[in-house]
Amino acid sequence: MPAISYSQKNIQQHDFKNKILDGRKKHTIRRYGPGLTKRPFKIDDTLYHYENWRTPQVNKFHENTCLYVADIEIKNERCNLAEPHRIVHNWGFFDVFINGKEISNIYELAINDGFPDIDNFQIFFIKSGLPFRGQVIGWVKKINYGG
Repeated sequence: MPAISYSQKNIQQHDFKNKILDGRKKHTIRRYGPGLTKRPFKIDDTLYHYENWRTPQVNKFHENTCLYVADIEIKNERCNLAEPHRIVHNWGFFDVFINGKEISNIYELAINDGFPDIDNFQIFFIKSGLPFRGQVIGWVKKINYGG
């Protein structure tokens, strides 16, 4: 049973629950590796979306099918100024790789992951710790982010 939990903070701050229910949030990005999950997500998994996980107020608010899975790596490194797609607002350089290929449309990735803008996306992953390695788990068909 692949359960996906969302913190109350993210549900309130970024409206993740409503964005999942109305289709604006098309995927989630989850850290993956030893000690983090029992197994990677797979296409055709039934995804169970929860809020207030591990509390008496736990609530399964949605269920859907995994249609897309990809490896993702997010880094914050120095780069060549001739590559402006790597410069994201005031947070410096932010490189995102999906299935080993650097993507050029970080803005669309952030919006489809439910964030209102790139700044909030970056803050979230910087606080999660970089480099970040995980999976994009999508419940819509594959999205091409360039690269």
